[in-house]
Amino acid sequence: TYFTQPAGLWHLNEGGSSATTADASGNGNAGTLTPGATGTNTTAAQMWEATTKKLGAAAIEFDGTNDVVNFGSPAVLDDMQAFTLSAWIYPRTLGGGGAGRIFDKALDNTSANGWTLFFRGSAGLEYVRFNADFGTTDLLVDSAEGTITLNAWQHIALTWNGSTSAANAHIYINGVETAYGAATNNAAGS
Repeated sequence: TYFTQPAGLWHLNEGGSSATTADASGNGNAGTLTPGATGTNTTAAQMWEATTKKLGAAAIEFDGTNDVVNFGSPAVLDDMQAFTLSAWIYPRTLGGGGAGRIFDKALDNTSANGWTLFFRGSAGLEYVRFNADFGTTDLLVDSAEGTITLNAWQHIALTWNGSTSAANAHIYINGVETAYGAATNNAAGS
């Protein structure tokens, strides 16, 4: 299916004390800021960082512990057969559990019954991973190590045609397709 507009478009730059972020796609799928009970952000207002490292009134700061923006499960985001995801990120740490989620529509970062795009690794060896688990469509794709830089802005994009072949998922960092590490079909629970 070809979409003439994005399924979702969240700028995440409203600021203030709002506990929601608007969907600029026209689909009306606002996100709810959900800070964790621990970490530096324990209220939605604390998740908005009004610094010079942003475009707009503010940027959302995830404290690396357990903060999320939940977009629910609107029909336009369910059972997507092919998609492109993109985000500007400024990771300060590898995130909670050593797996900094960028996007996911899954039960956890193993992609159980869905998909997830996140980064992980160790100092200087950070990489991006895409997992998908949709019944018979189980795959895992890793960018090469060292493709993510902590404490720096970078643009991350993923294109996937929805097939069962990991070769059809492509990761881009700052507009350039990455070299790859692992790429596995039938990788459920990876």
